Amino acid sequence: MPAVATGWHFQSSKIQSTITEDNPQARPLEYLPFRAYNASNPSYRQKNLQTMIPCYEAVQFMSETRGDAIVVGTMTPNRYWSDLSEKPHYDLPIFGGMGKASSMALGIALAQPDKTVWCMDGDGSLLMNLGSLVTIAGQRPANLVHFVFDDEAYHTTGGQPVPGAGIYDFKTIAEGAGYPLAYRFDNLEEFKTELPRILEQDGPIMIVLKIHYPDGGPPFSMGSMKPAVRRLMAALSAE
Repeated sequence: MPAVATGWHFQSSKIQSTITEDNPQARPLEYLPFRAYNASNPSYRQKNLQTMIPCYEAVQFMSETRGDAIVVGTMTPNRYWSDLSEKPHYDLPIFGGMGKASSMALGIALAQPDKTVWCMDGDGSLLMNLGSLVTIAGQRPANLVHFVFDDEAYHTTGGQPVPGAGIYDFKTIAEGAGYPLAYRFDNLEEFKTELPRILEQDGPIMIVLKIHYPDGGPPFSMGSMKPAVRRLMAALSAE
């Protein structure tokens, strides 16, 4: 049976999983689509989805723009990325470490100062590790771009609102933590127009994307980081 999300609870009567060295994304789970929870969420219905960015389209544009950037991804956007990335040897998906994408991206950015590093973070994930923003600002990695996909919900477990939904502002938080540059977009065309210019600037840079999932979102999957770590290490060693 599929997983069922009711209120703040997430229940699954059957989970089938397979993890292989060759396919770190091979652990499919069934879950209640994000839109199903939001259909009964009055505060969400009041939002104007026309002023939010379809997540898949944002990730698709990023995949076309990345160049040779190392991409540290987590949560729902990363599941789109796994299908769109044309340079998987430069990808590091974060599994089993919710909240740690920003810390991992910082470490890689400091170790590889000549490589651009992108962090594809989730709102719920970053809320678990806000202290990393101060650490990143203090280290001032010029090669780090920190994307935050903000839908104000825990998409993976059924779309429950994150703490402070509708109140917090990641752009303001990043600026207060010391990020020299921070941007916020809720329009896809504006994001597409501005991103090339933004990427010409020194980081650390935060880019907040207010997103939604008109397609219901990708299937949830879990895997092992080990093959991706080995693949990335091999790619960097070969340069």
